[in-house]
Formats: sequence, structure tokens, C-alpha cells
Amino acid sequence: MHRFSIAKLRRALQGKAHYGLVLLFFTAFTAALYWDVLRAPSKNVLAGKQVGGYFVWLFWWWSHALKTGLSLFHTDLVMYPSGVPLFPHSPLNEVPAVLLQFFLDPYTVTNLILLSDYVLAGLSCYMLCFYLTRNSASSLAAAFGYAFSHYMLVQHLFGQIDSETIWCMPLL
Repeated sequence: MHRFSIAKLRRALQGKAHYGLVLLFFTAFTAALYWDVLRAPSKNVLAGKQVGGYFVWLFWWWSHALKTGLSLFHTDLVMYPSGVPLFPHSPLNEVPAVLLQFFLDPYTVTNLILLSDYVLAGLSCYMLCFYLTRNSASSLAAAFGYAFSHYMLVQHLFGQIDSETIWCMPLL
């Protein structure tokens, strides 16, 4: 029989504290960068200038369709009466979006998913780089370059949430 003990937990976590510090670093940096949005997350949509509103609507639609028993893959709310087909863009975003909408509004959910993409991209890249190099400074530099790369920032600016979800790539 396996018994829980503090000593076993300490042994399991020994040498892993740097992952928590990296998570804290990327969370703090992202929060500082987007502090104006974090103060009122339901007022602005970070996914900005181009198609950001589409993802707010799509996240709302998935939640609405599940609650009311409507088809997930077709709606006549757009281009009535024929409607439009819908398909999942990124289940990595849509599943948490539906779950979070039980507690938060679609604008806040969209902002949280966008901001968490930066944090998770940095953490996952750090984990991969540290696994390969065992050097925390170079791993942090590589992770920072990955999380806040030109690609990420442009996808964010254009509101391409599905293209911005690159945090899972280093974990493959």
C-alpha cells in the first residue's frame, strides 16, 4: 500500500523548483506587458486588430450550443437562413474556453487564453531546452525568444488564436 509522506513529496520535487520560478517569471512578464487588459479583462479583447472578435464569438458559440443542444458544427445565426458550417480550429483552446465560460464571460476567457499561450509557450520551451542542455540561463533565454517571438506577437496582433497556440510544440 502506498502511503503519502512529506519526505516522498520532497524527494519527488527536489531539483524541480526552477520550473516554478520560470512559470512565475513568464506569468509576471506577461502580466506586466498586458497590465492594462488584466485590470479589466472583459472590457478589451487582446486578439485585436483583425479577426479577434471571431474567436470571442466562436468560444461563445461552442458553450451556447452545448448548453442548448444545438449543433456544434452548423449555425444559422450567421448568414441566415442558410447558415454557415463551423469546425473546431484548435481544441487546445476551445475545450478550456467552454469550461471557463461557466465562470467567466467570453471576452475574459479569450484574453486569458491569449495570455496563457505566452506563459505556457515559455514554460514548455524552457522544459525542453533544460532537458537538452541542463543550463537554466540559456534555457530561459531560448524560452523567452520562443514565447515572445515575432511570430507569436504578429499572430496575437492579427487575432489568430489558433496559430498562436504553439506551447504544445516543444512537448511533442
